[in-house]
Amino acid sequence: MKEGKLNQINLDYKYLDLSRKIYPELPIDKLPEFGCFIHPDELRHVLFVGNSLLVTVNGEQLTDYQLKNWIDHNVYVLANKLNYDLYPRLWRYNDFNKKTREIEEFAEYDNIYFDKLNSNVFIVKLRHRPICRLISWKVYSPFNNQFIIDLTDKAIIHSHSGIIQAYYYLVQGQNYYISPKQYSSMYAGNVSLIHKIDYVSGFDKANRIPEELKEVIFNQMIIDVMSAYGDGIVGGLASSSVSVGVLSESIGTTISATSAYFGARIVEKQKWIEEWFKTRAPYYKGVRLGNL
Repeated sequence: MKEGKLNQINLDYKYLDLSRKIYPELPIDKLPEFGCFIHPDELRHVLFVGNSLLVTVNGEQLTDYQLKNWIDHNVYVLANKLNYDLYPRLWRYNDFNKKTREIEEFAEYDNIYFDKLNSNVFIVKLRHRPICRLISWKVYSPFNNQFIIDLTDKAIIHSHSGIIQAYYYLVQGQNYYISPKQYSSMYAGNVSLIHKIDYVSGFDKANRIPEELKEVIFNQMIIDVMSAYGDGIVGGLASSSVSVGVLSESIGTTISATSAYFGARIVEKQKWIEEWFKTRAPYYKGVRLGNL
């Protein structure tokens, strides 16, 4: 058996492992499908049509699960470049006042947030976006870490920017509006509330991921697979042909990267991706603002 993440045999095209990150409270048999963002058949029978050898080199076959893992790898790489998650990621706050909080094996730690109380609303910019689901948002006192209010059901969520805000406040069973600035005025000087937040970043369904991001992955997969195939046949091979009649075969070689097998198409796709990052990536990257 071949080792490594790209060789893991996993043909779960429902991607229930991703759904589990969105709904950690549900049993596996109750999880909705996340769905398949890009299926290996879209590469084999659409992008690589007419180039059947792309999935076979010297008798070695590039399997569906390897293509699937390769696609998933590129999805995570793109998300890191954009600071914009595509596949869901479950974030659990890590309470520094206690021992390291135990979380699910598929969850990740995120530090707690501090609100400087210089606004008329409770507002936090999360470190990871877009916001797929807000699981829990609880506010604590900066003095004794005492629980103050649960804002989970009162939050206004700005998914793309990663911002959550709330106006609502609850004291002694009575509901009334109060701002963080008013709360701060109860004490001498400006204090920072503690926000402990569990949330999920990314998208809740594969078909909700923007199509232009799918196009970026398509082009990257073309580059990756064609590069691997071009190198795998024979280094420096530029062309090959077989003539029938008087049976003959000819090959052309080159030391030029742009003239090597699929070299021109690889360069074309690389230029497309470079242009996309110049013109469209800023929409997803945004302006990075953060809480302490």
